[in-house]
Amino acid sequence: MTGHRSVVEEYAWLVPVLVGTTALTLLIFLEPSWGANAAGALSFPVGVLAIVVSVLIDRGYFRRLRLPGAFLLWQRRAVAASTAVLLVLGLIWWVLKREQDPFDYLSGKVLIGYTDANYPGWHTRPNGLPNADYGFDVALVTALKKKFYRADFEWRKVSGLNGREMALTTGEPEVKLVISNFSITPERQQTIDFAGPYYQDVQGLLSRTGNPVPSANENVLCGVSASTGSATIEGLGWRMESQPSLDQCITDYVNGKYAGVSTDMSILQAYRKERSVPGKVVDLRVIGTEQYGIGIPNNRPRLCRALNEAIEDFLADSWNGAFDTFLAPAGVRVANKKPQHTTDCEHAGPMFLKR
Repeated sequence: MTGHRSVVEEYAWLVPVLVGTTALTLLIFLEPSWGANAAGALSFPVGVLAIVVSVLIDRGYFRRLRLPGAFLLWQRRAVAASTAVLLVLGLIWWVLKREQDPFDYLSGKVLIGYTDANYPGWHTRPNGLPNADYGFDVALVTALKKKFYRADFEWRKVSGLNGREMALTTGEPEVKLVISNFSITPERQQTIDFAGPYYQDVQGLLSRTGNPVPSANENVLCGVSASTGSATIEGLGWRMESQPSLDQCITDYVNGKYAGVSTDMSILQAYRKERSVPGKVVDLRVIGTEQYGIGIPNNRPRLCRALNEAIEDFLADSWNGAFDTFLAPAGVRVANKKPQHTTDCEHAGPMFLKR
């Protein structure tokens, strides 16, 4: 019947529209933190196009339009090609964005990054012996083993505090997790994810006088390079100098180079007691709570949720025992150290859209 188009020919253009709409809807559900932004950006041009098409339909433009057979063949080919392109792009996106199963990721040999095997109460390796690590962070890993039973956890040292984040972003050295007094901060969350928190602390000061406000001849503190809180401490009147390790800060403090040392209070309390360091540790009360989390690679919400479940079990079943075994004997007081619960995991997405 010449001059009449079949239903398939009449409405073939709807196919890529439906495929694209379905893909965008799935994107919003799967990646709400940035899929919604994509939908919002498309809503204006689509709305304008809808108005234009409605006006053309009202004026009978499409009824007057007569298309030659060659154009209709081109239209069908264009519909098939655009639909195929959308499906292929969707498949590629799904493969690239699909996160590995957490239990597969944490199976076999699993390397955990840490900065120093000489943090009293937290992570100590007697005489440098492998597999002899003990401390509060090590107790957390023991608790993780109950959930991730296929994992063979091993510790791998990273270079300095900056090395924790670099290991997760660059793979040098290659680690799958970082557990090392790793404070959760908005700046770090732009490039990596965190599970937790599993411990909370405050910024402390170790000094001979215990005075949080320096006198004229007592105003230089030592802090560890890349640690949090230094800028705020300088606002109190102290001057901060950085050293690559807390060991170096403590040594220089004992030798009289610095008036004090500032880092997380629990770490300072443990150092002071174990090494009989002179002075007093006080809460500076300047930057709020330090939340310790497990550092993981960026865009790993499934891994984060699985780890949070294990941390929740640790908080409920093992946290008190680990604190009493490792931190209390080191001089750390329990007040306000235990988180009530873990925080929600971040959604996967580009860094500039991560919340």
